[in-house]
Amino acid sequence: MSDSELSVREFNMAKRRQRILAEARRLIARGGIEALNLRKLAAAAEVTVPTIYNLLGNKEALVIALFTEALEEIEHRVRSAAHGSALASAEAVVAESTGLFAEDEQYFRSAFIALEHLDQTRAHHAAAEGVYTWGRSLVLAGLDACREAGLIEGRIPAALLSDQILRGYRTSCRAWAFGQLSIEEFRASALSDVYTCLAADAVETFHARMVRKIAALANSAATPAQRRARDEGVKVDLLKEMLTMIDAGTAPDTGRIVKNPTSSYVCKERAQREWETMFENHPQVMGLSGDLPEPGSFMTNNDLGIPILATRDKAGTFHAFVNACRHRGALLTEDERGKKHRFVCPFHAWTFADDGRLLGIREPKMFGEIDKSCHGLVELPSAEKYGLLVVHPQVDGVVDIDALLGDLGPELESWDLGRARYLGGSPLEKNLNWKIANDTFGENYHFHTLHRDK
Repeated sequence: MSDSELSVREFNMAKRRQRILAEARRLIARGGIEALNLRKLAAAAEVTVPTIYNLLGNKEALVIALFTEALEEIEHRVRSAAHGSALASAEAVVAESTGLFAEDEQYFRSAFIALEHLDQTRAHHAAAEGVYTWGRSLVLAGLDACREAGLIEGRIPAALLSDQILRGYRTSCRAWAFGQLSIEEFRASALSDVYTCLAADAVETFHARMVRKIAALANSAATPAQRRARDEGVKVDLLKEMLTMIDAGTAPDTGRIVKNPTSSYVCKERAQREWETMFENHPQVMGLSGDLPEPGSFMTNNDLGIPILATRDKAGTFHAFVNACRHRGALLTEDERGKKHRFVCPFHAWTFADDGRLLGIREPKMFGEIDKSCHGLVELPSAEKYGLLVVHPQVDGVVDIDALLGDLGPELESWDLGRARYLGGSPLEKNLNWKIANDTFGENYHFHTLHRDK
């Protein structure tokens, strides 16, 4: 093969590769990673599935390529913008990055959706790790400049501040990528996080300057996402108060004595009333949305006096059922969590769908005429909001998450709990009053003695 023939072949392969990546971005930007089906992609890019494998590899390799290509452009633009103190760098980086993303939203949305997928699947790749490495180095350099200029005090470790700034930016970026924020909302949210973090460690004059910037963002807010910046001034004051108490070695309840009768912990009648009022007949947080990360996911719970089976059906809807077969009440599954769309009773093999419907009865002739629609799993009241999975243990109970949380709703929403993913657990079972565990883990007075070597 001549050099000219080789160059033409390479040119055509490069064109096919770019066409595949462009169609992949379009699919992801519109429907997320789940929409990235290789057969559909091949048809849209006018190539074959083997061609995709030859030029880019499998689906995971394709996702990595999408992010890597965008990262190179982002890194070049951001590095050229970062200079001076953390404040100047942050404002320049946010302005440059949001400006870049606005130039081709589909291109960069798909890149960050790809990054989210890499994080969730723990796909360790140099590109995914690199975005955190150079981002952290830029923020740390800016913090050093702020410290040298006497703008921040240095009481908070630079690594902690930089991680918090990056986490805020990443959260805003993710919300934009998934269509929850506009570019302008993204910019305001990211800057608000930067100002809050810097204010927490700022000297008095710089602290006042950061609070004014937060207020300016809030006053110009035209959307719910931007209006949340109005709460940042309160967060700054709380952080300053917390740091002052840490320096003084005090706590919010320092300087007074509170007496608690032992009956609070040993009275059986009181414990029974607490159980009935606060647990058996009250909505409970069964987990986070990430405990049921995809359709078919399920988990079980036996802590509330009734066995509960929580599922996410094929449509992505969260359900909670009594974990018992409608035939003879046998436990439907003993697994703590897993993935399946059908649950088969181990006793007589009645089969139920993940949305509770009765699908099949072994030897139905033994029962005569039976209406399956009337014999599905017993469903419990449930709701999902702010990343929380809430269940009422009683069939006639009511779940209203906003009524339960009150003013905490918007605060929890800002935590973005929906991003959390289950990594593992280690249950600790003790025979004690629930308030002993609650009170003990809620205080740190015992740290210097009980945990002095840890």
